[in-house]
Amino acid sequence: MKVNRRERTANRKARESISGKLGTELDAIFDRFRIQGLNRTRLGQSIQGGAGVGAINNPVNGFRTLSAQLDVAVSRSIDEALDAGIRLGEGFANIAPSVDRAVINEAAASYINRPNVQQGLRAITNMDGVRSALTDVVRGETNIVRVVDQIAENIGLTPAQSKQVRNLRRKLQQTRLTTPLGDTPLLRAGIDADVENLARRLRRNRARAIADNETQRAIQAGERIWWNCAISEGEVDGDRVVKRWFTLRDDDVCPICEPLDGQVIPLTDSFDGQWSEPPAHFSCRCFIEYRELGPDGQAL
Repeated sequence: MKVNRRERTANRKARESISGKLGTELDAIFDRFRIQGLNRTRLGQSIQGGAGVGAINNPVNGFRTLSAQLDVAVSRSIDEALDAGIRLGEGFANIAPSVDRAVINEAAASYINRPNVQQGLRAITNMDGVRSALTDVVRGETNIVRVVDQIAENIGLTPAQSKQVRNLRRKLQQTRLTTPLGDTPLLRAGIDADVENLARRLRRNRARAIADNETQRAIQAGERIWWNCAISEGEVDGDRVVKRWFTLRDDDVCPICEPLDGQVIPLTDSFDGQWSEPPAHFSCRCFIEYRELGPDGQAL
């Protein structure tokens, strides 16, 4: 099987277009919620009332609204990426089977409702980073306004990223607030700005990583759905369909994906490492090429 450069380019363009829009949208949702959607007064009252991490589950504080907005954005992009993958499968099959679109749509809907897809959506929309920050910040800070501000800066972060932000704040407080100048509003403002710069960068990186990963996964699923439907409709001989793993073959190819490049296996088999298709990791840029082989072993 030769490398189909048009397919590689089409896959990359579809992924970049959809993931780029989703990454920007997720980043904007996080920012908008922190500025407008979070009910800081009610959150502060909940924390003062001893609600602890339960403050996140209280609807009046707005976190459920944030989760719903994220869910809508990601689900919409998954739909778009699935459709792009289906079109890729249809466009690069080198055959013209008449696959019932209703069958394809039903398979796509089933994919979205699969437990692992729904689990991935929950992982994106959960507030574990905020829970982690809330527990830690409330324990070490008595000023309720500062508590709420520090909780807000952790919105959109994973627990590990949230810890990274809190560690930077502690370090800066230890180095800047123990000088002869003492604890002044100006010094506090400088610390807040530096910490927010880090949190902002981490949020943006996470938004882009989520977008890249979910888009790539859905595009590959869409292409697989098209081929499976073509097989079930009798338009393609499933026993002669193979798939080949491609990296982008540049300096950024990772140690996980490099040995997979070029592997050709039957449709239902798994690649080395038990991957059925990309992504093999967050921000994976690989893709699969499907082909039906003729009697001579060459792609049709």
